[in-house]
Amino acid sequence: GIVQAVVLLFAGSWSDRVGLRKPCILVPIAADIVAFGVYILSAVFMREIPLEVAGIVPNIIIAFSGGVPLVVTGIYSYLTMCTEEKDRTFRFACTAVVYATVPIVANFFSGHLFKYFGFIKLCALCMITDSIGLLYGLFVLKEPVDIKRSTPNLSSEPDGKTAKPTLRQLFDIGLVVDCVKVFLKKRDFNCRNILYLTVLAYFINYGALGDAESAAILAYVQFSWITNLGTWISYDLLTTMLGTLLAMGVLSKRLGVSDAMICVFSVCFSLVGKPIMAIAVSTLKPYLYYVATSIDVFEGSKMIAIRSIVSKLVGQDEIGKMLSILGIVDSAQVAIYPTIYSTVYLKSQSFFVGSVFLLSEAFLLVSLGIYVALFLMSRRSEYDKNTAQSSTKQGIDNPAVDITAL
Repeated sequence: GIVQAVVLLFAGSWSDRVGLRKPCILVPIAADIVAFGVYILSAVFMREIPLEVAGIVPNIIIAFSGGVPLVVTGIYSYLTMCTEEKDRTFRFACTAVVYATVPIVANFFSGHLFKYFGFIKLCALCMITDSIGLLYGLFVLKEPVDIKRSTPNLSSEPDGKTAKPTLRQLFDIGLVVDCVKVFLKKRDFNCRNILYLTVLAYFINYGALGDAESAAILAYVQFSWITNLGTWISYDLLTTMLGTLLAMGVLSKRLGVSDAMICVFSVCFSLVGKPIMAIAVSTLKPYLYYVATSIDVFEGSKMIAIRSIVSKLVGQDEIGKMLSILGIVDSAQVAIYPTIYSTVYLKSQSFFVGSVFLLSEAFLLVSLGIYVALFLMSRRSEYDKNTAQSSTKQGIDNPAVDITAL
């Protein structure tokens, strides 16, 4: 996680500097192909190659390539470049649904494929699918065009020619400084404070989602769910995906509801669902788990809306840096929230089994306040921006201004 966070800092800033988005998507895929090659070699020469090689080397390769976090950063950066603001939230939602659906389908077939093909052939199949994606990205996927850069030192040489991206640029320590500068940069219409609150809300969101593992454990222990646990998890994932598509397709695209208000809408449903789950495990009523899951169907909308907010607050030449910062937040929360929830879970078993859900409720209440503040600040910022644009236009179009100037 630490290695990937460092790679994200450099790679995200580098992609903004040179204006290339495809490398962030394709390099981790190529590294995945190499990692599967190591698995195959370790299996074929299992008597000659130590077991540690198969356990360590592929993980090192994937970590230094950026892995899944860099792919996600590259995809959202690419979408930001080639999508208008009004359609961006919906496209982000479609991407998130595909990203969540593929592992579900893959996990369903993985056991059967492993039994039919065996380890080596299954790894070869994974290499083939990765290679298809890599070839598609190299020869079919095109880089976004008409990239507008706001900083003067990113793309030009003294002779006026465009500087070609080099490998040396990727290891420039100035890339990290650029990430920090983008985050601390003063912005018009209070956008910097909105950006700070958005990143804070993104971090607290993980706190509200931190009860997922505890929910599965409690269902297994309290309800004696063995086979039923997988059914409930699948139902949870399915309803969340459908709710995400509904929220983004109807609220955002059709009705034009703001991203901050979508977050408020999502949190309100989660605030109702969490206490029901706490009651379910405390009173041993399994059906309430399904009731709570059916209510909290818009849970996945918050993360998508936040990415959309961030993409609209920064320039196109800054989106890679900001998404890298969000990726670092992803890595940081892994070291914080699981520890908090594990401690609460162990300490509260003797007097209240469902305490972890009340902890999620507390995080949700904090995030609700932040989202309401974001909504109000965004409306004020948009009003000030429209007022400034209107004043500028009136000044240009008004003949009296030119006469007075003369």
